[in-house]
Amino acid sequence: MKFIVYNVRDDEIPFIEKWGKDHKIEVKYTTTTLTQETVQEAAGFDGVSCLQTIPYSKELFDAFKKMGIKYLSLRNVGVDNVDLAAAKGNGVQITNVPAYSPESIAGPLSFKKSWVYETTVGSKSPVPFFTKLYGSVDQ
Repeated sequence: MKFIVYNVRDDEIPFIEKWGKDHKIEVKYTTTTLTQETVQEAAGFDGVSCLQTIPYSKELFDAFKKMGIKYLSLRNVGVDNVDLAAAKGNGVQITNVPAYSPESIAGPLSFKKSWVYETTVGSKSPVPFFTKLYGSVDQ
């Protein structure tokens, strides 16, 4: 099996490579976004993995079918930007992250709330808040 992974960040590369090796799957990755213009990069692959918020359109799934792509694995929770009927009509199976843990949402949300408060109400500069959390910015 062969997968191409779109929208890859540098910090994801080691995990993608390990996943491919552990599961004996040939994996190629790219930093480009999956669009009608870039879908040809997926020629010869069985599946595609993406993390994006732009629509996955009927035209995209039509192209998948022509290229023999059977899988789209989303590295995010929602599928509201996926034309599910077009995917099904073109024989493409969709997988995604089933849920995020409460901790993975609560931590960043609490941090943002504190930062917004500190920068709008508590202080004229975000530096004191960050210094309290992380120490001096000069470290």
